[in-house]
Order: sequence, then structure tokens, then C-alpha cells
Amino acid sequence: MRKMTLTVIVALLLTAVPALADNGGKGDWELGLFGGYGWLDEYGAFHPKDDTLFGARAGYFFTPAWSLELSWQRLDTKTDFDESLGLPDARTTLSCYRLNMLYNFEQGESFRPFVTAGIGCEKIDVRSFGSRSDRGFNLGGGLRWFLSRHFEMRLDGRLVRTQVGGDIDSTQQNIESTFGVGWVLGGGPRASAPAGPTPDIDSDGDGVYDRIDKCPRTPSDWPVDRWGCPLDSDGDGVPDGIDHCPGTPFGVKVDDRGCAVPVALIQILREKKAVVLEGVEFDNDKDTLRPESLTTLNEVAASLKDWPDVRLEVQGHCSDPGTAAHNMDLSQRRAAAVKAYLVSRGIEGSRLEAKGYGESRPIATNKTEAGRQLNRRVELHVIE
Repeated sequence: MRKMTLTVIVALLLTAVPALADNGGKGDWELGLFGGYGWLDEYGAFHPKDDTLFGARAGYFFTPAWSLELSWQRLDTKTDFDESLGLPDARTTLSCYRLNMLYNFEQGESFRPFVTAGIGCEKIDVRSFGSRSDRGFNLGGGLRWFLSRHFEMRLDGRLVRTQVGGDIDSTQQNIESTFGVGWVLGGGPRASAPAGPTPDIDSDGDGVYDRIDKCPRTPSDWPVDRWGCPLDSDGDGVPDGIDHCPGTPFGVKVDDRGCAVPVALIQILREKKAVVLEGVEFDNDKDTLRPESLTTLNEVAASLKDWPDVRLEVQGHCSDPGTAAHNMDLSQRRAAAVKAYLVSRGIEGSRLEAKGYGESRPIATNKTEAGRQLNRRVELHVIE
């Protein structure tokens, strides 16, 4: 009861602090307290009883979708020895430190579901019998509910798997369910609301009224969050409204159009590694290069002019929809189209060989659209 009362008091105090964040945006910090219930495994002959738990967490949003979280929690209970052992039940504590990566859905919305996975140090302490710490793995998911821009309630569910050594010497699986409150702090100053009533005006035409628009000069055709600020779904620093290459993997260097730049092309090729030409795309089921592909190919041509003694194989690859014969032909034509463009930019044709590999060399699953997108690619390889 005292733990629950403390949680409520802290929640009320946090709601009194001025708003600082945007429902988990890039650069935001999350601090939280939580309580819940744990359903425990057998732990050999100890049989700890299911009981309540409590803890605290701190996290950081690298992008609106990806965040990293450190947490601590504790569960106090008792053993439930078999009567045949003739032992009195002993006080038992399960505690842990965990580091988790979270993927958060619904950027900028009040309800934000998430999935998570992580590792941690899981400790069990049975009085008079000793204690031990082991590495554990956990995965699960949950839901954040933002009651304001800075205050949230949160539900979590986890499966925790630990290989416990010592006398127990077996894998234990616990299930946890928790409810908590959190405070999300953002980076940078925010514009304060004007005094007095404000009419419902949307000056920049982005669908968000001026009285709550934190980015009042956003172009009207850009996707924005609930506060009127540009969305950056892939976290590459380029707003969705001008991002010509959405879905760029996190951490990949991009140009001002949001497309991956072939960084250190010569160095990578000298190390005889494959170079995937990010941002090089074709019209559906055709070998016609899309206009947004030319920026990357122009940079490739410039790099190859600085390295005139190299010969390259231009490889075309496809995903698996369609027949193998069709995909082989399509990949060959696409490789030839890239070669032809590089030749038009001043690269000697004798330095380039175009070859299609169809669907024979996937680098991701073909069961999802994201995987198929990765498999539809053009690569460069050094020819000895």
C-alpha cells in the first residue's frame, strides 16, 4: 500500500512540471517508476511464490521509433518448500538490472505501443541458502499512454529467461506484468502559448492550429506530428516531406535528400567488399532508373574517375516475386542500365561488366516488403 501511495504522489508531482517533450521524440529522455506482479518458475526445490514487484527505469530516444532503456526492479517473496523436505519457508528476493532496446510505434500519438528485447543481470537471494547472479534475456511489449506532452502511464509485459547455475542448474522462465508512470523530458526550449484566447487558425496549412503548433512554418505538404513538427520516420535527420529514400537504416549517412551516400567507396572497394548502391531504384518491373537514383550514381562516377585503374562488376539482384527466369533477365537489364549510365558520365565501358543474379543471392527474407526491398539492389564488386 505504501509503495502504491508513493507512486501516486510522484505522478502528481510530475504533472505539475512544465511540458518539455513531444511524446517520445528524437533526443527525449524517459524517467519512470513501476510496480507489478511476477509469475515465477520452480528454481529447483525452492519454489518461490508468485508476488508483487517494483522498480525504476531511465531511457533515451535515439529516434522517435528507437529508444534504449536501463531498468532496475525487485521482487520480495518466500520459498514454498515441499513438505517432505521438512524445511521452513525462507525469505527470497529476486532483483535485476536490465538493458533493453525498444521499438516504439505511432510517432507523436497519445497511445504508443512498443516491443522490446534486452539482457540483464538476474539475481536470486534465498536467506540461509545463499545467492547467485546470472545473465538473463527478456522480451515483451507494452503500451504508453501520454496524458500530456510530458507525463505518461505505461503497461508492460515480459518473458524473462535465465540460465541459473549452482544448485539449481536449469533454465528458468518468469512472466512479469507491470504498470508505471513516467516523465519524458525533451531537448531544447519550446515556444510558450500566447496569452488570452487564440482563434483556430492554421497559418502554415499543415492541419495543426497555431495555438498548439510548435513548428509554425512547416510546408503544408509535409507530414507532421500532433504538434505540427515535421515527421522523420527513419530518423536520418531529413523530414519525411523531402525524404526521397524513406526507410534508410538508422546510422547510415545520407545526403540532403535523405538518400544514403556511398561513404568511402574507394576504400571499401580496395578492401574487396561489396558496395550496395543505396538509393538506386527502378520503375516497377522495369530497367528504367528513377530520377532520384542519379545523385548516387553521379557520386559513384566521380569516385571511379579518381581511381582509373579499377575494373568493376555491376551486379543486379531481385526479390523472389515472379519466375526465376524473369527475375534473372530483369536483374541483367538493370545491371546493364547502371553500367550504361556510368559510361554516359565518362567511365570507360571496358572497366565495367554488367551481370544479373536474379533472386539467387538474397540478403534478407522475401516474406516481408522490407526484406524484398533490401533484396532489390545493385552492388559493385572489384574484378581482379
